[in-house]
Amino acid sequence: MSVINKKILLYLLVVPLAFLYSCTSGGSSINENDYSIGDIISSVNKNSEKLKSMKGEGVISIDSPDMSNSGSFTLSIVKPDSLYIKLEGPFGVSIAAILLERSRFTYYNIQDNRVIIAPSTGTNIKAVLRIALDFDDFINGFSGSYNFADTNSQNFTLSKSEDNLVLIQKTQDETKKYFIHPLKRYIKQYNVYDKNGKEKLTVEYTNFSEEDGYYFPNKIKISRAAMNEYVFLDYSKKELNKGYLGYKIKYPKSAKVIEW
Repeated sequence: MSVINKKILLYLLVVPLAFLYSCTSGGSSINENDYSIGDIISSVNKNSEKLKSMKGEGVISIDSPDMSNSGSFTLSIVKPDSLYIKLEGPFGVSIAAILLERSRFTYYNIQDNRVIIAPSTGTNIKAVLRIALDFDDFINGFSGSYNFADTNSQNFTLSKSEDNLVLIQKTQDETKKYFIHPLKRYIKQYNVYDKNGKEKLTVEYTNFSEEDGYYFPNKIKISRAAMNEYVFLDYSKKELNKGYLGYKIKYPKSAKVIEW
């Protein structure tokens, strides 16, 4: 083999290997400087706004110091102001139903034949559901749809983590981090920390499916690790944007009604 042919052969071997190395050894190819914070916020909100209402079924598990249980659920959300969820235990036995609205909620414990009607404060919700989530945590968490209320890009910084864009928002009281798919512009995870950097809340979205341009997470995990509180949702069936899906809590006259 001539010297020239050897050089050509060596070139053909080395160049593909060098290219492969450059693709695999450099970590994420995302450069946050290529993205605009304002554009990311706008895109995430537009994606979120595609979901107006939903109905779903699946399995829910709640694990906290006060309760550890799992069962099936039927859920309806009409954004941005109402969520209905009915819980069932083994053999389809109804356990409880709650209609959670922005101003108040109605909770019906079917087994105890007891109804609680109260303002939708975080304290009241925790007293009933045994987990410290406020109204928007439920709407955003259970629908897999987050909308930025603050759209001022100056209140955010942008970084990257693996294959995600990360928007960071800091206030006097807390820090929020949003992990965003760089192309599809949906949120894959968000974390909330207190002013001392202690984690308050983590919501993780996985197993996404696409329907009419909206990306929905079929598995959702909501965690308050410092309080040992966890909620797991696994959707087996869902219908998106099928019109108004309002529900009312119905209970017998014999039920004991408590108003807070």
